[in-house]
Amino acid sequence: MQVLASNIANADTPNYKARDIDFKSALTKALSTPEQPVSAVTQVAQGGSSVLPTLLYRTPYQSSIDGNTVEIDVEQSKFIDTSIRYQFSLEQAVHEYKSVSDLFKNLKG
Repeated sequence: MQVLASNIANADTPNYKARDIDFKSALTKALSTPEQPVSAVTQVAQGGSSVLPTLLYRTPYQSSIDGNTVEIDVEQSKFIDTSIRYQFSLEQAVHEYKSVSDLFKNLKG
């Protein structure tokens, strides 16, 4: 969402190139990296391996005269889609937590 927000914020910046990530490869990389007590940001700062995704450049459907590749309609659409999916994931996690919590309460009582 930060990448999308950055693209939207730079929609009028001449020669700004819209950025994107390949979510599928980023997820695969994150899942294949063993959990470590040090955060990914600290690992990058210390020169260690990172689970942070590699930023790519988005290919525009239509180029602008000033060299900016941000297409505000595309960015806003992707931002809304990502927000909805994130909210759904949070609601699912809360539902699962409540289910497990209720199960333990019933076992104790």
